[in-house]
This record gives sequence, C-alpha cells and structure tokens, in this order.
Amino acid sequence: MAFDYWAVRLLPDVFAITTFGVGVIVADPRTGEAKSTFRDVRPLLHAHQNRDALVGQLSVFIEEVQQESKDRPRFPKYLDGVAENRMNEVRVEARKTIAAESIESALSLLYSTLVCGDGLTAEAGL
Repeated sequence: MAFDYWAVRLLPDVFAITTFGVGVIVADPRTGEAKSTFRDVRPLLHAHQNRDALVGQLSVFIEEVQQESKDRPRFPKYLDGVAENRMNEVRVEARKTIAAESIESALSLLYSTLVCGDGLTAEAGL
C-alpha cells in the first residue's frame, strides 16, 4: 500500500546549516488515518542557548498536528501548506510517498531511517 509522509526537521539556528530530523507524519490517503512520532530534542540541544524556546516551538507544532489531524479530509492539505509556507525553526518537508504493508510499518521505517538512526527512542505522537 502507498502512504503519504512528511518529515519534520528542527533548524536550531537560521544562520547555520545544521538541521535535526525530529519527526515523521504518515497518512493513509484512502482512509485519512494519520500517525506521527517525534523524538525528544532536549539531548540534541543540551548546550544550545535557545534550547527552551526550540523545545517549546516543537511542542506547539506537535499540538497543532494532533489537533489538525482530527479533520481527516483536510489534514494532508494542512501539512502541504505548512511545508510550503512555514519557514521558522520547525520545518516540514514536502509530501512524499512510501510503499509499506501498514501505516505502522511505514512510520517505523521512516522514523528509523530519517530521524533516529542513533538509537534514541521516539516520543508518543498522534
């Protein structure tokens, strides 16, 4: 089956080239079901001067995703809009497609590949 996904990155300094993969959102285009998972970014930012603000911005985004995902038909368009228009420290990549047996297997594969190759565990998502 094919699933849509959006990778989420954190750009801790808009003048730097460093970004961190922090989450993945996967949606089933047939049913509208969506699942996400995000990593705890505090270990990544342990010495960053704006750590609390960055953690707060990501938390606000996660809450927005959880709220917007309740409107299943509109949710992919919401994420597409965020990917095109939001250019702050939390960045959403453009929609891509992955083939997987289930939404859970797509989420697991994408998270381990794009976000968390270092063994850190995910925080609960949608």
